[in-house]
Amino acid sequence: MKLLKRFLIVIVVLLVLVIGTLLAVPFLFKDELVGVVKEQINANINATADFADVNLSFFRSFPHLSLGLEDFTLTGKEEFEGLRLVEAAETSVTVNVKSLFGENTPLEIREVALREPKVHVVVRQDGLANYDIALPAEETVETESSAADALQIALQQYSIENGSVIYDDRAGDIYLNISGLNHSGTGNLTLTEYDLDTETTIDQMTVEQGDIAFLKNARLALDAIFHINTETSLYQLRDNELKVNELLLNADGEVQMMDEDIRLDLSFNSPGSDFRSLWSLIPNAYTADYQDVAIDGSFTLDGLVKGIYNETTYPA
Repeated sequence: MKLLKRFLIVIVVLLVLVIGTLLAVPFLFKDELVGVVKEQINANINATADFADVNLSFFRSFPHLSLGLEDFTLTGKEEFEGLRLVEAAETSVTVNVKSLFGENTPLEIREVALREPKVHVVVRQDGLANYDIALPAEETVETESSAADALQIALQQYSIENGSVIYDDRAGDIYLNISGLNHSGTGNLTLTEYDLDTETTIDQMTVEQGDIAFLKNARLALDAIFHINTETSLYQLRDNELKVNELLLNADGEVQMMDEDIRLDLSFNSPGSDFRSLWSLIPNAYTADYQDVAIDGSFTLDGLVKGIYNETTYPA
């Protein structure tokens, strides 16, 4: 009994030491990690990244380290001085702990989660956009290791919770407003060829071009699997289902990014034929009284987009 009792005491002590170490290590590396994150972001973008506080934890994504950035902001410079491109209540990044050790080990990011992000994209009349913040290769800040060596994206999943997006393209006279965006994607993004399984819901989406509103406060839901080949820049759409208000749509095909062209081979259709679902897309038609409106009739919706898209050529 004494031997068993001593053994149990040793186990308890070891557990306390392990838990204590897991609690202490994040604080020991906090300043170093915060410095690396801010340095690597700001050294390679033409914008200012900042955050109010950092939370570190081993328990949220054990055995990896979870880094939470509170009140993250990404603010423009020069022509877009003061305009926030991105802000988020919390940005959670999961980092491979092993990548924190060793001078030549890249910082490996495995998961990214955004809570209540707000994205505001502006394209001026002259075509200059506030999202074009990447510095040319010759202007990036040189450190002991290059940015490519210092940061390695090894994502397994990512998510967006209750996000919003404003896309204000004044050159193309296009306006997009999205609120209540929830999106998640899973897949081994470290591979050159993989399946990306996504789920997306949008509470309200408005799309306008000029004085024409194509969608107004529409609800969307999309479940889709994308087969991605990064070597050939080929994106294939597989099992999917898109619902816009009451209209259900299916799509199939692929998109390939080429040197100067985009090759499209897509088809779409609506498996339903009730005209009521098509009627729901009309701006201001999909309201609280929608179910009480008498709508009869049927329709067939099929289409395709096939060919090359570039500055001078449009697909069939």
